[in-house]
Amino acid sequence: MDWVERFFHYISQVKKKDLHLAGLDSGDVKDFLSYLALTKRVSSSTQNQAFNALLFLLRDVLKTELGDLSKTVRAKRGQRLPVTLSPEEVQELFPHLLRSP
Repeated sequence: MDWVERFFHYISQVKKKDLHLAGLDSGDVKDFLSYLALTKRVSSSTQNQAFNALLFLLRDVLKTELGDLSKTVRAKRGQRLPVTLSPEEVQELFPHLLRSP
């Protein structure tokens, strides 16, 4: 429900579109997902969650088929950081920790 509310807020406040007159289409979904990636800078998993919520809304609740979303800007997957350091990496850190300010 949160993504649906955010989507409707985006349509009415950012795009200035009257939902009662114009209805929703795949362009609105594409614009919203691109907005999330470019303006809000959400992670790829967050964008995917929003996409699936809107897909469910349009396809299963409103019985509307989405068109082509292939040109939607996708959020980039973040760089994975190592979980642990190797013994060599720990040895490299020691000289930096022992310095006095």
